[in-house]
Formats: sequence, structure tokens, C-alpha cells
Amino acid sequence: NDNANWSAPESYASTKACALTTGDGTKTVYVKYKDGANYWSSQSNDTIMLDTTPPVGSISICGETRCGYTKNINVTLWPACYDYSSGCTQMKFSNDNINWSTSETFASGKFWTLLSGDGIKVVYYKVKDGDDNWSDLLLGGVVLDTIAQSTTASTPGGIYNTATVATL
Repeated sequence: NDNANWSAPESYASTKACALTTGDGTKTVYVKYKDGANYWSSQSNDTIMLDTTPPVGSISICGETRCGYTKNINVTLWPACYDYSSGCTQMKFSNDNINWSTSETFASGKFWTLLSGDGIKVVYYKVKDGDDNWSDLLLGGVVLDTIAQSTTASTPGGIYNTATVATL
């Protein structure tokens, strides 16, 4: 792998497993061939991009007017992703970290339906890079509040020309 230290000669094969140097990035593999008269060819090489690092990302969940709060179970997800070498290609989502949506092409926005019932809702998210590395589990939260707020004011009866206390 360094074009200086060669392995012992071995019989020709159309494929050969070899250990690459550690760390992600461009790797070069070198080869020489020996013919029946014991003459060695000049070296040949090929390069590959080694990517074992999963992508990283984040997700925001937005309701009707702001992120982090919604009155409706239908929300917009705003996934973000970064990958070192091959780019972000696929994404999938879950409301419970058990049942996942079908993987789809990565996009910066996604309409999503939360589980019903008021309270804090979590959406789980994973993203995949072009080398088939899935990210660690990512998640975002939003407060679902579908109950309309109402206020009733009660004052003692009568007409007042000075300040009085109203009970809400």
C-alpha cells in the first residue's frame, strides 16, 4: 500500500483482499506482476475513497408559526446532515424508534404526522451517506398542544367608576 514495502509473491488471481492504511480518505493500492520468465512489470495502482465514518446531523420540528411548538399533529421536519466524503443520500424517520418510515432521498424539508395526544413529542431520525453508512440515532422534540386556551372573567355585578378586581 506504500509502493515501497511489497508482500511476498503469490499466484495470480483476479481479486485480492488487502488491508488498507487506517483512517478515512483516499487510499492507493499498488500491484506488480511477474511473468513466466521471472520478469517483473512496472507497478500499477488504483485509488479508492475509504469512508467508514457515518454522517452527522440534526433535526428541527416546526408547527404552524414556530419551531418547538405546534397545535397540530401535522408538522414540518427540517433535517440537516453533513458527511465527510460521499454526501448525504437517504433519510428515514420514526415516532417511536421502532417503526421507521421507508428510506427516501435526503431533502432539507419533510412533512410529518406526529402521534396524537398532547405533550412532548419526539421524532427520531437517521441519515445515510453515499457509502451506506447510517448515522447514529438523531432526535428532535416538539410540544403538541391541541387544547384551545379559554379564559373567563368574573366581576361582581354593577357599574364601577373606580378600579375593581376581576377573577380570571
